[in-house]
Amino acid sequence: MSAPAVPAPLAYVPNALTVVRLALIPVFAVVLFSADGGYSWPAAILFAVAGVSDQLDGWLARRWHVESAFGRVAEHLARHPKVRIVHYPGLPSHPQHALAKKQMRGFGAMMSFELGSFENAGRFLERLKVCSLGESLGGVETLISHPASMTHGSIPEEERNRLGVTPGLVRISVGIEDVDDLIADLDQALEAI
Repeated sequence: MSAPAVPAPLAYVPNALTVVRLALIPVFAVVLFSADGGYSWPAAILFAVAGVSDQLDGWLARRWHVESAFGRVAEHLARHPKVRIVHYPGLPSHPQHALAKKQMRGFGAMMSFELGSFENAGRFLERLKVCSLGESLGGVETLISHPASMTHGSIPEEERNRLGVTPGLVRISVGIEDVDDLIADLDQALEAI
């Protein structure tokens, strides 16, 4: 099983407000400390807002995008005829959905799904173009893994199966890419099964 090609990194293009904020940082830094060495709280607040609000805006936008994407990806996979089961607490069909709803604000980026066999999982993973194969599943990009041959490969097969880490299990951590691109990539890879 070879790793799919890694897509080119997303370019960050600052908007006009970001450019203005960045241009004003030196001005706020000068105002922050007065000539007599005193500290200006209003300037400090402006400096802090100018320096970090764009990151906060970006974080909120990514959080909204990603949390809405998780459910769409999980629901799409759950309806796909070649996917046997999706393990994601955000789905009403998950055995602990009610508990997750009480305890969580969102259901997270991680899910797994069953493709039935090692061969099916291998064919699926080889065809992916947007999702990247990776063991850590901790980046901002969508990462996907085959636990039976990667993270749990050293555990005897009998024990893996007992734990639910079957040869056809695939794990995915949904990233910040466009959700329609992710779903299209998953669909075209599922055609190989």
